[in-house]
Amino acid sequence: RKFPYPSSPAACRRISGNAFRMNTKPPQSALSWAKLRLLLLGWIAVCLPAWAQGTGTVQGRVFNPVTKDYVRNAEVRLEGAPQSVFTENDGSFQFLNVPAGEARITVTFTGYNTINETFTVTAGQTAAVRVQLRSDTIVLEAFTVSTSKEGMAQAIALQKASFNQKLVAAADQFGDISEGNVGEYLKFLPGIGIDYTANDARAVSLRGMNPIFTNVTVDGGRMASGSSSGDSRRFELEQVAINNVETIEVFKTMTPDMSADNTGGQVNLVTKSAFDREGKTSFSYNVSLTANAENFTLDRRGAFKEGPQLLIRPSADLNYSHRLTPNVGVNVSYRLSEITHDYPRAGYSWNFTANGATAANPYLASLQMYDEQKITRRESLSTKVDYRPAPRTKLSFTGQWNWYDLTFNGRSITFNSGTPVAGFTQNRVVSTAGTGNVTTDVSQRNKYGPTYVLGAQFTQELGAGKLWGGYSWSQAENKYRDTTRGYLTSIGLNLLRPTGSNTIVTMDNILGGLLPAISVTQNGATPAYRDLASYSIAANSWRSRPFTSRELKQGFNLDYRHSFRGGFPFFVQTGLRRDDLGRKI
Repeated sequence: RKFPYPSSPAACRRISGNAFRMNTKPPQSALSWAKLRLLLLGWIAVCLPAWAQGTGTVQGRVFNPVTKDYVRNAEVRLEGAPQSVFTENDGSFQFLNVPAGEARITVTFTGYNTINETFTVTAGQTAAVRVQLRSDTIVLEAFTVSTSKEGMAQAIALQKASFNQKLVAAADQFGDISEGNVGEYLKFLPGIGIDYTANDARAVSLRGMNPIFTNVTVDGGRMASGSSSGDSRRFELEQVAINNVETIEVFKTMTPDMSADNTGGQVNLVTKSAFDREGKTSFSYNVSLTANAENFTLDRRGAFKEGPQLLIRPSADLNYSHRLTPNVGVNVSYRLSEITHDYPRAGYSWNFTANGATAANPYLASLQMYDEQKITRRESLSTKVDYRPAPRTKLSFTGQWNWYDLTFNGRSITFNSGTPVAGFTQNRVVSTAGTGNVTTDVSQRNKYGPTYVLGAQFTQELGAGKLWGGYSWSQAENKYRDTTRGYLTSIGLNLLRPTGSNTIVTMDNILGGLLPAISVTQNGATPAYRDLASYSIAANSWRSRPFTSRELKQGFNLDYRHSFRGGFPFFVQTGLRRDDLGRKI
């Protein structure tokens, strides 16, 4: 039979039906089979282009015209399609095999108006769509009042699009925070505990578990930590800066693609990219001074080795983003942060098991007053280069250097009541002659070290599939120095007791004020217990303790996810991962 040349998909379907009916009768000879095979091959070669010419591709990008930022994880739904998609980091989205003709998409993003766009899809071509996502506003002549903070909307959208249970905090969600400490941001999120050392947010605890079970990653690559020169797995936040971070992701559930020691969870820092914003070039800066309200003065103070220091310290935050070409972009961030801390505190120790004391009538066994002064300096320089060789191919390379330098000294004075005189109360205690004592302790240390991070990541979209992976390398050094910097880690001192002296310590009005009224006598005289000249170094009570530690983390991952769409959409993901960790102290 002579087949007509198909001019449309409908014609191809008619020919297909005729060919099927003809094939129900077996051919009479091998020559007939050969002719049939040639005929079918020719029909397929002609029909496939005809089918392809009936569909097109939709590519678009969603951005915020106010902030000039691209909007990622906005939900885009194509009318008539069974499943929606979420925009990528650069705000892009794509639909394949869209029937030619008029099409309509709906874009939703928490806290913003829902946008509907109608456009025409031409067979065999790509329809470009540009969506401006605006928040609800009240316009009063030249004034615009926004009802939603961009950072919060970004964070909620990221959580909505995640396959895992996670919390997300945008970098601009809580505004500027002193030092840019990641822990000071995370503490505002629900279900997150922060371990403090003195007044430093030092580590993250997730799901109530020890911080050693929480990993910190940069763009999915593990970051090293000096961990205060200990052999713990705990990641310490002091060597991390927030300035190059776009969003913070907190994962509270384990999935097979995570590292095996993420028992508590994972904190992932997503770095800034040149493709996050609409403009070709962007430069932002923030220069400020930071001071402690209790020591708001231009005077130099403190007992540091270099002498008294200025307590008002400088801070600077710079970010430069530039697209070298439409496919190549670079983002550079720098942060300097200096801050002084004065951390006075008092500790009370009560005794209710000796010298006639009871739980109902204890006595104050010792009172320690402690003052700690610190100067903390942080620096961070980071770079991210993005390369987009094709619309569905993305490569990125990250590099980061962090510097942490802490100089601190602590001084304490402790009053011990020894054996109290009978008749003591909770509000007053007097030591028996010769049993009271006053001691003091002086400690000074310098802690510093760099942290390096290098990483490379790629993403390849493959129709219904997605392939991604990366490699990361990170090294952190932690150094404690004392004698080489002119310090001693700790010196214990006792108040001088001349031969035959009977030291008496009296603490009165213990419950009535911020601190008790304290008096000290030796042989009836009052020693100058505020003067270090009145003390002697206790035997075996001075210490030097220098430490040097280095941790190295490196690893790689490769994952593939395939989505099956239809009445019951689902996906299957597989991959491999390797992580290595080593520390030398």
